[in-house]
Amino acid sequence: MFHLLAGISIVLTLSGCTTIRGWLPGSPPKASGTVATSHSGDDLLIDDVPELLSPKINKNKIKLPIKTPSTKQEVMPLLQFVEAIDGGVIHSTSKIYGLMQSLAGVDRLRLVRPTAVAVRDGYMYVVDMGLDLVVRFDLITKTAAPLVELSGITKGDVADIFVASDYSIYLTDTEKARVLHFNPKGKLQRILKNRLNMAHPVAVYEDEVTGNIYIADGFFDHILVFNQLGELFTSIGARGNNPGEFLNITTMALGPDGFYIGARVGEHVQVLEGNGEYLYSLEQGPLVFPLGMAATDDFRVYVSDYWDNSIKIFERGRFIDSVGGTGVKPGKFKRITDLFLDNGLLYAVDSLNARIQILRIQEKSKQPLAFEH
Repeated sequence: MFHLLAGISIVLTLSGCTTIRGWLPGSPPKASGTVATSHSGDDLLIDDVPELLSPKINKNKIKLPIKTPSTKQEVMPLLQFVEAIDGGVIHSTSKIYGLMQSLAGVDRLRLVRPTAVAVRDGYMYVVDMGLDLVVRFDLITKTAAPLVELSGITKGDVADIFVASDYSIYLTDTEKARVLHFNPKGKLQRILKNRLNMAHPVAVYEDEVTGNIYIADGFFDHILVFNQLGELFTSIGARGNNPGEFLNITTMALGPDGFYIGARVGEHVQVLEGNGEYLYSLEQGPLVFPLGMAATDDFRVYVSDYWDNSIKIFERGRFIDSVGGTGVKPGKFKRITDLFLDNGLLYAVDSLNARIQILRIQEKSKQPLAFEH
């Protein structure tokens, strides 16, 4: 009871990555002898795996960043602060609404330590490890509805959340080496795990067309692909220093080129096609420690940098701007743990400031690049 009251009295708000849905047309064939499933105790190590189908890619895109002399211009910021959400009035139908009214005398939920965010159809879903809750926040009415109680279920911080088209919820239970899948009402319905291939999941995504589930693992440094039945059938990438290989994956996003994969060591962000083919890396210099990432369909990528509490912006691999920095004022951050893009707005989990900051992306037609060829 003490734990509940402590969580209640504090209060909440909500959020590898933007989701580009349905870009993998069709499910690849299942490789015999290489499948490990979440339903079997016989985990097999993936080695010889089938090739995934590639997403449709604009072949005229720049595959490698081209560095040319440039001149800095006075321009509008690429990201503009809209609002910060640090809590909301608890929906009257919530099962804890009456309890909070009678025991704590409050009907408002305030964020304590959010770690992950996702947005779908006007609702913001936030994982708050200070409250041990997943909360759904109505962005119009500003009401909050607690969905999942995480106390006793997860270990450590949940690194990522993904909300599928049926409103079911995926969470990376990172320290327990598994991904949890909840139904829209917050009831646990299945667990995705594989002891030989997944030890530190940091990002998760479900493809709407195929039903395949993509999980980035920061220990084995590859992307695992499960089918809609929860069977592991292939992987993308590997651990190492070569192109298409990674050291300490921290985040993942989907974009027009395919997979954008961030890592702590070596090439900080690499881009791979859907079949795992290396395309290019983001410009290395400005970025130190990628922690959250989101990509748009016009080849811009937004990456949160743990090193200086900023959001670094890249276009076709080239660095164009940095926004933010350390602080408590609007547009400043203390540990950005996750980013999510929806309808021209960037949702940033400002974890140690106990809020979600919403930033508007400036349209390209109104915003010249900070650097020009």
